[in-house]
Amino acid sequence: MHSTYIYTISLLIVAAGIIGWLIARYMPSHQQSRLGEELMNQILEELPVPLFSTKVTQGKSQRLVYWNKACNHLLGYYKPFKSTLRNMSSVEHRYLHSLNLQVIKNKRPIERLYYLKNAQGEPTHHFMLQKMLGRDYDNNQYVTTVLSNVNNLVEARQAADRNNNLKSAFIANMSHEIRTPLNSIVGFSALLKDAENKEEIKEFADIIQTNNDLLLKLIEEILDLAQMQSKNLELFPEWIDITKLMQEMEMTTLQQINFKEKEIELLVDNPYTRLVAYVDRNRLMQLLTNILTNAVKYTMEGSIRMGMVVQEGKLWCYVQDTGIGITPEKLPKVFERFEKLDDVAPGTGLGMAISQSIVEAMNGRIGVFSTLGEGSTFWFVCPVQLDYSEKVSYDWTEITPIIEKVQQNRG
Repeated sequence: MHSTYIYTISLLIVAAGIIGWLIARYMPSHQQSRLGEELMNQILEELPVPLFSTKVTQGKSQRLVYWNKACNHLLGYYKPFKSTLRNMSSVEHRYLHSLNLQVIKNKRPIERLYYLKNAQGEPTHHFMLQKMLGRDYDNNQYVTTVLSNVNNLVEARQAADRNNNLKSAFIANMSHEIRTPLNSIVGFSALLKDAENKEEIKEFADIIQTNNDLLLKLIEEILDLAQMQSKNLELFPEWIDITKLMQEMEMTTLQQINFKEKEIELLVDNPYTRLVAYVDRNRLMQLLTNILTNAVKYTMEGSIRMGMVVQEGKLWCYVQDTGIGITPEKLPKVFERFEKLDDVAPGTGLGMAISQSIVEAMNGRIGVFSTLGEGSTFWFVCPVQLDYSEKVSYDWTEITPIIEKVQQNRG
């Protein structure tokens, strides 16, 4: 950035020199001053680099004496740029004046970050290169300032800071999340040695298995996070029967519901006896597991409905629950990393972010619509290559409204 602006200033100096030589060589002396000024102003006016000049008088006051079109465009002004100085507060005006005095005192270009108010009165961040151009006959000194908008860089840095804060919170939370299942595995493994009957052995073994699964899921999410950050989430598609996969997900979800001892009815919309497609089985199962696990976690009573349908070469899947729902404030953040709907509930806050990455790797889309206190519907759709499908006679009255609502909300 430094070299770009030094190069721009150098071009201006060279252009001024060439113009001065041409005028001195070919124009009568009484016309040289006026024409030289007009040509230089025309060049500066059309220059795509935003710049302005201020005059610092002997009395140390300052006045804006020149600004070009690019400067007006940068800040959104349609009237002369001098209105910018009028919009400055006294503190801002004094600060700009102090910067000009530094340039004059040091007698060398100075680079810095600065902000100026735009036409809407909003502060906009800029990279600024200031250079002293010289003095006039009254010993007034002139400072030219070249601007470059760096709002995008500032916003990127702020986003990076937010990410760092989220990562710090994630690491702090992760130590707890990992320690909890480890303590259970170690503790119940010790108790298992002294168990006296089969019921105790089964109970302890179930607890150990549950925590093994939880620990494995945590490790998988951490590995997936690393792949997400490197944008290298791999897919390994194969020909599978999605109907069988849905049956497996149904059994797994029923086990979760029974283990948590919740009065929840699990409904499955599967209008196929066989549906052979070319997809990544593990990633598809991971997607459904993440969504269904959240549904079980946040549904206290009522029902969870899972379903799928193929339309026009696309696989539509959805999970509808009668859970607590999602607040309007949290809804746009559902698929962000480290975001949790409930800070107390266990989990890393990575499940939905990973699900979005998987769907995007499949060239698909994922979304959610929710009403607080009534429940949520998570859905995803992705193109799918079919080899064979076999439908059964099915009541579509339950599926059709959900798919229609999903299609209305997918944009």
